[in-house]
Amino acid sequence: MWVCRRKMTCFVAVAHQKPSRGMADLKEEEKLDWRGLLCTDWRRLLFWTVVVFFSIITLKNVYDITVDYLENPKKADLDIVLNKSMDMPPMTLCFPSGHVLSNVVASLGNNGTMPKPELLQQQLDAFNLTGRLVANPWTDELVFSAFNALAAFHTLEVETYEDEVAKKLTSFGKGKTRYSAANNWENIKFWLNFMKENDIEVDALVQAVGMRAIMKGLTRFERETHKPQPPMGKTTIPAKMHIEWLSFNDFCFRPTFAEDIPIDSQGTFFMLTFKFNPEFIEDEDREDVVPEDECVFIDFHGSRFDREPYMVEGSQKRNGFTEPLCFGSRYEVQLEVRHKYSMLETDDAGSACKCYEEDAEDDFTCRSRCRYDHIKELCKCIPIALADLVEKDEDTNAKNLTYCNYQNCDIDPSSDNFDELECTKKCVRDCEQTHYSIKTFQRGRVVMLSPDGKPSVADNVLSMAVQFGSFEYLEVSQKYAYTFSSFIGDAGGALGMWLGLSILSVLQGFVFMTQTATKTVSTRLTGQSVRRRDDKQADALPEKTNVSNIPIA
Repeated sequence: MWVCRRKMTCFVAVAHQKPSRGMADLKEEEKLDWRGLLCTDWRRLLFWTVVVFFSIITLKNVYDITVDYLENPKKADLDIVLNKSMDMPPMTLCFPSGHVLSNVVASLGNNGTMPKPELLQQQLDAFNLTGRLVANPWTDELVFSAFNALAAFHTLEVETYEDEVAKKLTSFGKGKTRYSAANNWENIKFWLNFMKENDIEVDALVQAVGMRAIMKGLTRFERETHKPQPPMGKTTIPAKMHIEWLSFNDFCFRPTFAEDIPIDSQGTFFMLTFKFNPEFIEDEDREDVVPEDECVFIDFHGSRFDREPYMVEGSQKRNGFTEPLCFGSRYEVQLEVRHKYSMLETDDAGSACKCYEEDAEDDFTCRSRCRYDHIKELCKCIPIALADLVEKDEDTNAKNLTYCNYQNCDIDPSSDNFDELECTKKCVRDCEQTHYSIKTFQRGRVVMLSPDGKPSVADNVLSMAVQFGSFEYLEVSQKYAYTFSSFIGDAGGALGMWLGLSILSVLQGFVFMTQTATKTVSTRLTGQSVRRRDDKQADALPEKTNVSNIPIA
């Protein structure tokens, strides 16, 4: 006979013993009966097995979610944007400086001989320096003289590799370069004194000289809107310009407009025609001049000049530049925005970027500031080409420094310890990026009437029309995959998925365990305290005296 005892996990069936049998027979019958296993509480055992299994899965999921959150991963959202209009791109046009200056030299009639300081001062006496400098009667002698002085500084200070700065500036100051002959240094010092005595900023002089030089060759420079614009009712708007760069290699400027009119029609939105004088091109036959150097290019990112050879590492992608637009041809440049990227700041190699707070600050300005600090450390002066960086110089004494005169600067190239490459490591691209698709079409040669009235190819004329294609582009925005609220939500989802728990139940369990632990510790401490108190009271009681030891009187 066997019975079930449900409060035990292992059961034994015991047979009744007959009085006539011995102890050996009794032990023989007191054996485990396999039928007792049928009485085990399998439901409870299965329940706790499932609970333990789900608890392990839950802990694993919560651990994975926590690790992902701590790694701070990113995600990208892709959107296809189709606009009704596009903003005017911040394009910069760069011309060969010799072509721009050729029209000025042709007007001088002396084959580019540097004017005497006495003649220049006589012409400057007619200026009204209280107003805009560009509004004064600039003569060709003044434009040619100031152009050469400014171009010498821009070329030697910036268009130089970082490891050659000290050497090139030393040679420049000692008159050992083709830009710093005796008559050139006399001209340079004249304009340095002019800016110092009349408190003229470098940018004001650059704008005045550059506009006067480029306007001599521009025959068309306007914005096409495809809609009549008040007050004249024309569809074209005359463009203005801001001179960005003026060196012996490049002359770069950016079109500006009185009103920021969006581009709301596909097709041509900007037109330009420029003519130079081929008889007065300097250095055209030099061996280091390649055909591309005699052409024009457009940078739709708005860089001040072609910085790639001097300030950009080879790993940077060259986007936003047109193919060379050479003289003698008519071009159509078709522009489209392919992608717009809005990325999160990161220092990871290969994807490092920074969100620049001010519009005037970017990676190009950052790299320029390294060159600015380099020259300032060498000569304790302000480089002419980078004088616009003085306003944001952290050095409070920078505004008290004068413009650099390299004849008075004692530079020892061997003691130049400034590491520009190390300085530029902090200069990373902007996290807001626009990538363009640019197609250049040559529509034919420029044909004009010759002096005898016959049509002929004009190899000294460039005509271009810049067009906008599709207004559709892909917008990529990067965000953090987890915020704190999403992390809590995912963690709560993992808890509720397998165990039906919530953050509230976890907190309640934590509070319960805390209270239980506190109560247990408190009870033990109280018991120990009571025992110590009882022991002290027992020690303080007087010792009992045996009555039998008391003498009887």
